[in-house]
Amino acid sequence: MNVRKCTLKNAQGGFYTYLQLVHNYRVKETGKTKTNVLMKLGREDQIEPSYIQAIIKALSVVIGKSTFEVPAGFEFHASRELGGTWLLDALWNRLGMAKAIKGLLKERQFATPVERLCFAMVSGRILAPGSKLSLEHWVSKKAYIKDLNEVDVHNLYRAMDLLVASNEELQKQIFTEVSKNMHLDVDLIFLDTTNTYFETDEDASSSGLLKRGHSKDGHPELPLVSIAFAVTRSGIPLRCWVFPGNTSDQTIVEQVKAELGQWNLGHVVMVQDAGFNSADNRRILLRECGDYIIGEKLRVGTGGAAVEALHRKGRFRILENGLAIKDVVLDAGTATERRFIIVKNPEAETRADYRRHET
Repeated sequence: MNVRKCTLKNAQGGFYTYLQLVHNYRVKETGKTKTNVLMKLGREDQIEPSYIQAIIKALSVVIGKSTFEVPAGFEFHASRELGGTWLLDALWNRLGMAKAIKGLLKERQFATPVERLCFAMVSGRILAPGSKLSLEHWVSKKAYIKDLNEVDVHNLYRAMDLLVASNEELQKQIFTEVSKNMHLDVDLIFLDTTNTYFETDEDASSSGLLKRGHSKDGHPELPLVSIAFAVTRSGIPLRCWVFPGNTSDQTIVEQVKAELGQWNLGHVVMVQDAGFNSADNRRILLRECGDYIIGEKLRVGTGGAAVEALHRKGRFRILENGLAIKDVVLDAGTATERRFIIVKNPEAETRADYRRHET
């Protein structure tokens, strides 16, 4: 029997935690564990201690005692949440995160446990999302983090300053450790970009990030930052970049390829969506790595090599997921050779036909 916490989101976007008295038991026929809710205690922040004491007093009558008694020689001091942080700490070390961060500190003199502070911020974001200030209470009163009994918010900001100052070196070290421990396949790297706006004025300095550009959120009047993210085919992050909001795709692609090239990844095929499909981007990718895969929107325009490939004769091959594909090579054997994989999606075709008839 134990007390279970249930966190629910309200209509205003906030979160409330409710407490339940539950009993876990094993079903003999299936061997599986089930939970029986014995009593709903209410919202955690609204429960009065006297209410819990009244429940204990009422139940103590059943065992012939008027008050709850602690066995002689024992005194309750405090309790901490252990399971979540213990699991995350094991993953943190297995992925080599601790080793990578500690490697940055060998040549620096820090009196604070920077690696533990970084882990506290990561685990807090996963288990109890909140501000940096809220981490002070969470670490000192609620969660158990090995070798870290308490934190000071100013030390958290100092640890973040180190991460920013050592950004290039840290990302490379973490990639090296994670790729070694997880045997990452980095032959295919997927790259995408987005931007986010800020409710503030544009940064007029030449080195500022907040610049006006093409807003994907429909706010061209507000300054932006552009974010690029590279992941493996299985979705494991490799690296991220932040650019001024007015940075062109060509500049982003060129810098991404140049910096990933310093990581000794070997032969890399860069995969990008149709938003990157321009002649300049293709030239950059061809010059930097030689091979790339870029999406092409055939519904845009009426000409171009992609449309020519679409009209080439050939049979479509049906895949297990229902997609039909056709492999077409243009200018084979020449310097301008390009290979197209024409993909036909029956579900998308049905939706498009429906919209055309509706309009």
